[in-house]
Amino acid sequence: MKRFNLSLKIYIALYYSSPVTGTGSLFHDEAYEREIVEALKVQFRLEPFSYAKHVKGSERELHVVGAYTPVKGIFSVGWQGWKELPAAEFVERLIEWHNGFMRDHSGEPFFPNQTPLIVKGELTWEELKSWAVNLARYAGTSFMYEGIAHFRAHLAGLKEVRDMIARHLFEETGHNEMLFDLLTGAFGMSREEAEREVSAHDIGDLHLTKRDLYYLKLCMEGHFVEIAAAQMLRERWIPKPTRQVAIALRKVYKIPERHLIHPDVHSYIDIYHERFGQYILAKYCVTKELQEIAERAFKEAIIREYEGWRKFYETLRASKR
Repeated sequence: MKRFNLSLKIYIALYYSSPVTGTGSLFHDEAYEREIVEALKVQFRLEPFSYAKHVKGSERELHVVGAYTPVKGIFSVGWQGWKELPAAEFVERLIEWHNGFMRDHSGEPFFPNQTPLIVKGELTWEELKSWAVNLARYAGTSFMYEGIAHFRAHLAGLKEVRDMIARHLFEETGHNEMLFDLLTGAFGMSREEAEREVSAHDIGDLHLTKRDLYYLKLCMEGHFVEIAAAQMLRERWIPKPTRQVAIALRKVYKIPERHLIHPDVHSYIDIYHERFGQYILAKYCVTKELQEIAERAFKEAIIREYEGWRKFYETLRASKR
């Protein structure tokens, strides 16, 4: 318990040093990465990706990754190897656009993904449960078709791309399970009830059946740079807001640690998923045509996600004030 208390103190100290209302709190950088890695060393007693750790009170165990990294050094703190690749300026333009998008919307009460409302404790318990179900619907739709993209990359002999898609697919599959553990553990749902709720496509963010078709088509027919943009680079917003959510779920909503593996893992994992996207785009997006389709996929994914957050917000009590 001592280790957890120290970890929570680190989390809270970092949280109060960068309040959710400031745009700076939305952007992760090398300093954030170093801080979160140190916090995780205390909480999980591990370097990310290095050792299995049984989570106290849980039936689960974080895995040992027994494979080569897709690109040497890509998991090192502060890695920016993508900036040495041919289309680095294109990737920088995408990031600049996305940073501007986040700044432009940072004052909205639901941006990103209801984070300010959760941090302030403004969601009721039932609304928080609906938020978690909605998150599981979103996560469960987008990742599963990447198996097709992985197969296509393998056949094409694109080993780096194949391995990054495989790593992303593997981790997102596990994250889906972490969300089900959140639903069953924190909110008392049975696995059957949770699966039924998550697969119910009549509510939630932006017509999920259309999302199914979008990602299926993307992974079956799209170029791998589109997948890197829409699936990997898109996740760059996640770490810092999710850290704030993880603190609030503990401190405000009193959810036990053993049910919060998903937000804890997402306080760092998408730093590396972003790098997968950066690397693939910077290395392979070397023609105007590829840059155009990757840019379109990236912006469509960002806007689609934003519209989903907005629509969910409109179902909340806080939106009626």
